[in-house]
Parts: sequence; structure tokens; C-alpha cells
Amino acid sequence: MGTVRSYAAKSNLWWYTQSFFGRVSTLIIEFDQFETIAQAQLSLGSVVGTLTKRGMMFSMTRQHILDEIRRTAKENGGVPLGHKRFEQETGIRYHDWWGKLWARWSDALRDAGLPPNTLQDAFNDDVLIEKLIAFIRELGHFPGTGDLRLKKYNDATFPNDKVFDSHFGSRARLRNVVIEYCSSVVWADCF
Repeated sequence: MGTVRSYAAKSNLWWYTQSFFGRVSTLIIEFDQFETIAQAQLSLGSVVGTLTKRGMMFSMTRQHILDEIRRTAKENGGVPLGHKRFEQETGIRYHDWWGKLWARWSDALRDAGLPPNTLQDAFNDDVLIEKLIAFIRELGHFPGTGDLRLKKYNDATFPNDKVFDSHFGSRARLRNVVIEYCSSVVWADCF
């Protein structure tokens, strides 16, 4: 039975070494041919999958994860990524660190010397209505779900369509709220 000697990243190379009946075989993959570490790991997926099933899984080091947190934050303009996007960018899974190195993602960010991420503030009803009215002006009609989703896709500051649903319920109620809002201000300011 083979045993893992190493599976790690150095500069631009990934390597996997296994001893099999006294013979050492090494698999080296040039990282430059992959866009992300996750893609390089996927290319080793069958090897790693086999090792995982046999209980010989590579365990991430704390320092490697901290270095990746700092690197991805630097690439993101100094703002640390959330743990899901971090996993997509680096291939370092949630279960590689959670409960083993840190209890929560914000603890890992603090250890990396970065401020923890904060949740986005909830939208005020008046702000939602004003954004919706501006969008109605832009469209020339009351938007449907597809219109709202397309607007959100193209404008990161625009609320998700589900936000309108959670704040106002049905579309009929949303229309009534817009009409009430416009009746309380000058109609010219609305449309």
C-alpha cells in the first residue's frame, strides 16, 4: 500500500509524491497552465480522491491558508473575500479550516491581519421605493421579476428582486405602496 509523502504547492508547481512498494513516484503539475489553484487541484482530483478514501488526505497548513487569505484580499482591493468565494478562488475548502484551525471565518481573517467582513445593511423601505421608482422611469412601465433580476445583474447597487418580495409581499401590494408613496410627494417627483 502506498503512503503519501507530500502534496503541496511551491512557487508555480504542484506535486504529489507517493511511495509504492519502495518505489517513489512523483507527479508534478505546472501551476501556470491553470487559472486557479482549484483547477490545479481538480487535475489531481482522482489522486487526491483516492487518497481521501484511504485516509491519507493532505491537510492544509495554517500559514498556507493565512497567506492565501492575504493574497486574495490584496487582489480584491484590500477587501477580504467571504469563505465561499475564497474557496472558489483558492480551492481551500471550508472543512479544511473550520473546527480545525478556526471556529469562524472572521477569526481566520483577524489572524491574517484583516478586518472581519460585515453584513450588508438592510434596505430602508423608502430607499427601496425610490430605487424602484427610478427604475420604473427608466423602463417606462412597472418591472416584472425578469426586469428586476436583469437590473440587479447589471447594477450591483440595485436590490435583488427577493428584497422587494420580503419587504412588500405581492406585486399588487408593491404597486399600491408605490402609488401611496407618490401620492404623498409631488407626482412630478415620482414619474
